[in-house]
Amino acid sequence: MPGSEAEGGVVWADTIREVGPDGELLWSWRAADHLDGESFALHEAYAREHWPLINSVTPLRDGNVLASLRSVSAVVVISRDTGGILWRSRPGTVSQQHAPTELDDGRLLVFDNGVFRPGHDVPYSRVIEIDRAGGDVVWEYHDPAREFFFAPFMGSAQRLPNGNTLVTDSPSGRLFEVTRDGYLCWEYVVPHFGGYGESEVRGLFPSEPNAVFRAYRYTAADIPWLEASA
Repeated sequence: MPGSEAEGGVVWADTIREVGPDGELLWSWRAADHLDGESFALHEAYAREHWPLINSVTPLRDGNVLASLRSVSAVVVISRDTGGILWRSRPGTVSQQHAPTELDDGRLLVFDNGVFRPGHDVPYSRVIEIDRAGGDVVWEYHDPAREFFFAPFMGSAQRLPNGNTLVTDSPSGRLFEVTRDGYLCWEYVVPHFGGYGESEVRGLFPSEPNAVFRAYRYTAADIPWLEASA
């Protein structure tokens, strides 16, 4: 877009790196080498110096890499062998999303923030399950009053062994669990508030925040050392 260029024309593109316990570089991937700027266009509302804003990276069971590209609203699977894009979410499926994870059946669970969602004038967040075979959304949760659940940044979701989904509404410090049918069966709001020193973070929270970046539920079997020390 003419006139929207970054200062000096320099654009910083993300790099993913895997390192061993000793710091040895095991694998590396550069967005500038493998992503086409037209196919993965930076949203016009974003600053032009950083692309494509990768906010999560997860290894898949088949050895390839699952990544979330926030500022281009895309979830992709990267070939570990070639660096090429093996799969991407259908354009318009997600909007500024976070934390995609692979489910046992190969589908993807994604926290879809909903910022700049096409065709919606009122933003709302949701959690969706995407079938990689066809790219369709086969399950989703949003608040019955959609605008009541909106996290403009951060957020995550975890599919639990009982089939429920744990959702982290990060900016609000709210953790809640929903059933497959969308019933809210558990909720917790972090009661601890505190300021952060970093100016960029403070700019996101006009008041004292209780934000939680990500949360997980563990069973007693997952943390036996705590039970043993109790």
